[in-house]
Amino acid sequence: MRKAYVSALAILLLIASVAGTASANGTETGTTFSVTAAGFPDSVRPGDVMEGTVSVTVPGNPALMRVQVFYYIYATTPLGSGLVESGSFGMHAGRTRTFNISLPVDPGAVPGLHTVKLAVRIGRETISVGHQYTVLP
Repeated sequence: MRKAYVSALAILLLIASVAGTASANGTETGTTFSVTAAGFPDSVRPGDVMEGTVSVTVPGNPALMRVQVFYYIYATTPLGSGLVESGSFGMHAGRTRTFNISLPVDPGAVPGLHTVKLAVRIGRETISVGHQYTVLP
């Protein structure tokens, strides 16, 4: 079971890397939904907490459709990358759901350019919203 989960995660990461990508504090719109990232800082210091919001909007009639939303947050640093957080929630069409993201910056973080990528999947569609930020010395 764990092997299947890791394989599915690797496939999702590959899909997310080719899926549409928006800059932070922007919106990416797919065929069946859109994702907006807002409030993420351009620079942080080691030990800070990087905070922002992510909104998922599913157009349509709420009485006709309910979807399951899956999200995965990846961080890439000069030392490597990995999954930071993941989760899922249900929502009706015709609605927007906004959730807060808080990512602690490691006190030993290497100064330089870092990236956070949020992949959101509904059904067979995945939208990726990325954010580059600088860790200051």
